Amino acid sequence: LGAAGIWAYDKFFFSWKWPLLYIITTVLSAGFSFLQLCLCYGWTFGLPNIIFATGDISLQSAVQYVTFMPMCVMFLAMIPGGAEGTLYALITTWQNVAAEVGYDLGTLLECPISITNDDLENGKWGNLIELTWITSAIQVLPIFFVHVVYKGVKVLPNNQEETRAQLDYTRTSEFGTWLFHIMFYGSIIASCFEAIYVIYDTDAC
Repeated sequence: LGAAGIWAYDKFFFSWKWPLLYIITTVLSAGFSFLQLCLCYGWTFGLPNIIFATGDISLQSAVQYVTFMPMCVMFLAMIPGGAEGTLYALITTWQNVAAEVGYDLGTLLECPISITNDDLENGKWGNLIELTWITSAIQVLPIFFVHVVYKGVKVLPNNQEETRAQLDYTRTSEFGTWLFHIMFYGSIIASCFEAIYVIYDTDAC
């Protein structure tokens, strides 16, 4: 339903202030994640488990695309003409890398909160429910940073006009450039390492 999310943004949310839209969609996405607890508890409102789970994930995907679109619009306001394709590729790549790191962090949480196939097959869902509570609650943390202002620059402006107004090509940061590359390539390396590690170490949590 990603296409539905893009359509909904263009049709209904294009003129919304970005911080408000981000807060609402982040809370909604976390809410859909919390619905996994209904699946764990067996509260599927009469729907088959597979239908309930599929609908939950599909709706969350649509909401996440509504969140994604303002980021594209914001960056498009800051680049020269002709670089739109490159920018979109960079943003989607960064988003995919960030999502993979999120999966890896969720996997690491299985070290202190052990979940095994045997436990699930035997109906011992306690640790899974605990982990679902934690990972769902963590998703709302970014909303506390949407109004952060650093050196007069808003982390998340309200709209395109405000983005252009605070754009100043004379104010650059070498530290920011290095930080971006370290986080980007470091995330890729860490994800690859984690994937290889769990394959070759069968006892890895």
